[in-house]
Amino acid sequence: VQRGLNIKKILIVVLTLAAFSLFILDFVIINTDIGARLTNIESVQESQSINGIATGTFFDNIVGDRLVYYVVGWRYFLESPLTGIGMWNFKWLTQGDYPLHSEYMVHLSEGGLIGASIWLLFIISLFKGIFKSDKYTYIKIIACFSIIEILFCGIYARVFYYEFFYPIIGIAISISFWGRERPKKIIKHI
Repeated sequence: VQRGLNIKKILIVVLTLAAFSLFILDFVIINTDIGARLTNIESVQESQSINGIATGTFFDNIVGDRLVYYVVGWRYFLESPLTGIGMWNFKWLTQGDYPLHSEYMVHLSEGGLIGASIWLLFIISLFKGIFKSDKYTYIKIIACFSIIEILFCGIYARVFYYEFFYPIIGIAISISFWGRERPKKIIKHI
């Protein structure tokens, strides 16, 4: 009987999050500039072909006009794969007005394999910590969905650049350490 109640709680949390996300997407984002940009696929594809950055894959439609960051960022990654081009150097190397706008390419292009590996280890340890926490299952699910939403935002934005992502990451970190066994003291009292 207890297992059935847990499944009901999980379904309620998942359905509530899905409904809330649909509400946000349908009523809030669609009526903003970013919503208009996301729904105007034809002009984005035209811009990609004019600029010569189209890859001809489904990736073109997913990232839209930010494809330039992935294409140019990938080129810079291939030039210096181990250490990358250095943080904040994308803007200066491209002589553009904006820094790199993709969390994934920030770590891969500007940080190289070293930076991308450290970031990936952070994300993996965050999920592992959440799953090992002794909090209720529905709290773990909410924390995991929150991190997944941040990872989705990372396709289009620099997550660690904007402070409004920090509370979500902080809550996930605190949940991952909540209830875990504390390390034993190294120095014994005399």
